[in-house]
Amino acid sequence: MNVMHFLATGGTGGIESLARDYANLSTNNNYFVFFWGGGVNAEKIKASGHNVIELGVGRKEFFKTYTKLKKLVDEYGIEAIVTHHAAPMFYVYMMLLKNRSKDLRTLIYAHGNLTDMLRAERKGVFFRKQIFAFAYKRCTKLIAISNSVKNSIGNYGFNTDKIQVIYNGVDCKKFYNSNDNTGDTVKIIYVGRLIKQKGVDMLLDALKQIDNKCEFECDIVGDGPERKNLEKQLNDLNMRNHISFRGTRSDVPELLKKADLFIHPARWEEGFGISIVEAMAAGVVPIAFLKGAIPEIISDGVDGFIVQGCNADELAVALEKAVVGFRQGELQRFAEAAKEKASKFQLEDYVELLDNAITA
Repeated sequence: MNVMHFLATGGTGGIESLARDYANLSTNNNYFVFFWGGGVNAEKIKASGHNVIELGVGRKEFFKTYTKLKKLVDEYGIEAIVTHHAAPMFYVYMMLLKNRSKDLRTLIYAHGNLTDMLRAERKGVFFRKQIFAFAYKRCTKLIAISNSVKNSIGNYGFNTDKIQVIYNGVDCKKFYNSNDNTGDTVKIIYVGRLIKQKGVDMLLDALKQIDNKCEFECDIVGDGPERKNLEKQLNDLNMRNHISFRGTRSDVPELLKKADLFIHPARWEEGFGISIVEAMAAGVVPIAFLKGAIPEIISDGVDGFIVQGCNADELAVALEKAVVGFRQGELQRFAEAAKEKASKFQLEDYVELLDNAITA
């Protein structure tokens, strides 16, 4: 089937990375349309021989954009459109194209909970909700990345009958390995953007509380607007243990190979959590707050730890509990269970499910 995917840009984000991985295994003839510019993942998709189209139009050039999309749909015989990013105008374009061809399949891909998709904290949420409602009523199907995302749509009063849950897929083979840490020092790692919602400030405060109780090292991998604030916070905490900001890295599988605990202290309602699954595939035991889809990934006390309260104090308690398990050798049992859980999110299975959802 000839499928067109709507994406804002082709940068380094999770949605773009997932599109890249999907492109390499999909059996559909996919066309990836980047509305407002390419980027590293757009280039990778193109380099792998897949169809990449950069529209090269401004955000306010409605008629020019729609004219280009009509031409592309006709030229390539597009049979289905999948809208990945939640820009309201993408829904409008998709529905206008649907009006031209009643047989055109139209799918909304919900990569986060509806509150985030609607940017509910910003002005204009009423109009964004109306546009979403219009598109949702007329679309063929909505793909949700977790039951948490599906429920968030239902919580806004929408009927969820046309929603299909397909968990994100991970190339687990990239992360399978044996842990290299044979010493007495607990190796802790965080991987993700350095933004307020990710809660790295709470991680630093929690590490301070266990600083005099055990030997640990912590790598903070990623970058973002909060980095300077977090580095200042770390300096003010004056900890004796070693904590390093590693920046953006391309060798995350190798870093995970040396880790024992993966901390995911996000304070927002996570739609999924690919980085958690990647860590679990590497046999790194995860600790995360009870938010969003986290309970759909981690089974508390079996393959990781779920922290009930979203604060540094309870995170510190969970960290100390995990460190005791490390000392007693119990953490290896969790690590093996984590690998088993990660295998349920294989990339190949995800691509097959998504291909079938688009065509069926």
